[in-house]
Amino acid sequence: MFRFTRISSVYPEVANIIENEIRQNNNLNYKKTLNKVFSYGFGEKNNLSKELSKKNYKCEEIISNINSLQKKWTKEFLKNKNDENILLEQIKFYKSNIIYFNNYSLIDKKLLSEIRKLKHVKLIIVFHCSPIDTRIAKKLKLADILVTCTDGYKKQINKMIKKKCYKICHASNALNKNYENFKNRNIDIAFIGSLYVKSGLHINRINLIFNLLKSFKNSYIAINFSLKNVYQIICFFFNTKLKLSIIEKLNLIYKIFYIYNNCKKPIYGKKMINILSKSKILINTHIEDTKYAGNMRLFEGTAAGCMVITDNKLGLKKLFIPKKEVVIYNNVNDLLKKINQFLKNVPKLISVANKGKRKTILHHSYRNRAKEFHKIIHKNLKYK
Repeated sequence: MFRFTRISSVYPEVANIIENEIRQNNNLNYKKTLNKVFSYGFGEKNNLSKELSKKNYKCEEIISNINSLQKKWTKEFLKNKNDENILLEQIKFYKSNIIYFNNYSLIDKKLLSEIRKLKHVKLIIVFHCSPIDTRIAKKLKLADILVTCTDGYKKQINKMIKKKCYKICHASNALNKNYENFKNRNIDIAFIGSLYVKSGLHINRINLIFNLLKSFKNSYIAINFSLKNVYQIICFFFNTKLKLSIIEKLNLIYKIFYIYNNCKKPIYGKKMINILSKSKILINTHIEDTKYAGNMRLFEGTAAGCMVITDNKLGLKKLFIPKKEVVIYNNVNDLLKKINQFLKNVPKLISVANKGKRKTILHHSYRNRAKEFHKIIHKNLKYK
């Protein structure tokens, strides 16, 4: 039996929500509080660990940036309460054989040097599935093996880092309730995402969101976007070397303010899943630095029974059959046209949605990903 420890973090906004919830349930011990956190349904939860547990792994989950949770653990399990490196102490306590960091920012040279001194540690795995620069690459080199979610990022990692890298796509478990009855779906289209224009990754997304808000009143457009972001974006436009005229920049700024004033607040976890369960169509778009398909929303949307309309990216055909299980759009005008076509042809919309959900159930569940993960672990432990 292997002792598997997954160390993760959550978005700062989600961490704040969880901290508030923990304060309201402060009488619970660490384990019950952790399970309570998982019940909120944020992100990947403990899905991978639950599936690996069925394969005779002893699994532990650590959410590193929820301070109240970590304090509870320290109070209950750590003898030396003044110890500064709680992650290291947790790895020692659980006698972890396989450590899976779900975020490169959680590791540094000093921490990994200390971890490698522990005889029970056999394998250190780091997951990364976003743009890579030299700073990130330096951290990723500290791992034994790397895991990413698309062929595109795998190629980047192989080019920049001399480490074994495996592709394991994102996943989602289908909802327990039966949401195939489209009479219960009273939202025509949904889009749930972010606008990080300062990084240059979502500039085209401005136009897409603006047109969705203008064109469809029966929609749920929720953006992780604050007034602070608005001013950062304005500064970015006027300080960057973007090849845009003043008129084009002003037009983008107008659209940003329109989005800010008309979109809904960001939602996470069960609230997000609840909206997906009421939506007929989910719009999906990848960040602009990647040519490859494979973001989380593809799988969450199909698992929730939405018909997913997604941007045209390489590798999509390996995941879903276009026109049958998902629908592809090539530009904003094409997207608007296809949304209207499917809203008028509900039987076809239902057919695509149901086939997409079936594909995720059969091929893109956490049960499937755990099988892939299990093979990678055994292969590399055998090699070592």
